[in-house]
Amino acid sequence: MSRTLRLGGLLLGTAGGAFALAFGMTVVLEPLLALVFAAIAVLLLTGALVTAFWRASPVPNISLRGEEECQRAARYGRSLTLMVVEPAPESNARAVQKQLAGWLRSQLRAVDIYGHLGNGHYVVLLPETPIANAENTVARLRDKVECVQTALSTFPDEGATFEQLHAAARDRLSEQPRQAEQAA
Repeated sequence: MSRTLRLGGLLLGTAGGAFALAFGMTVVLEPLLALVFAAIAVLLLTGALVTAFWRASPVPNISLRGEEECQRAARYGRSLTLMVVEPAPESNARAVQKQLAGWLRSQLRAVDIYGHLGNGHYVVLLPETPIANAENTVARLRDKVECVQTALSTFPDEGATFEQLHAAARDRLSEQPRQAEQAA
C-alpha cells in the first residue's frame, strides 16, 4: 500500500514499509510505523501547528518552569515579572475564568508562560519584562476581562525564587480588598 502527502514543496510518502522525503531520504520501517513517522514529520515541519498546540493550554508544572526562569534571569542578569490573576470575589467566577483563560491563551507573547493553580488562580511569568511593561500587560488584560484581581512581583527585588515571587504577589493580592475597604 502506498500513501503520499504533499505539503507545499515537500513530498512525504510511504510505500511498502518505507518512508521517504522528496529530497531522497528513505527509511525502511513497518508500514504502520512509517505512517506514524510521516504524521510526526508533518507536525514538526509545520511550525505553526506546533506553536498552536504548544500554546493551547497552560503549563502543567508552573512552579518548576518558574524556578527555571528565575535561574535564567539570575544567570543573564535579565528582568522577570510574575503576575497573579484571579476572578474578583464578587464576580461570576466561572464566566470570568473562561474569559481569562481565553485572553491568556491568545494575548500573551510566545515567551510568556502561564499556569492554572486551581480555583481560577493563574500565575503568569513574563520573562524579559520590567515592571512598567508588565503593568501595560495588566492594563490590556483589564480592558478585555472585567472583574479580575491582579498583582505583580519582580525578580530579584521581591524574590530570587519562584516561591518568593509568588508569595510576594499573593500577599499584594490579599491586600487589595483591605485597601478598597479603607478607601470607601
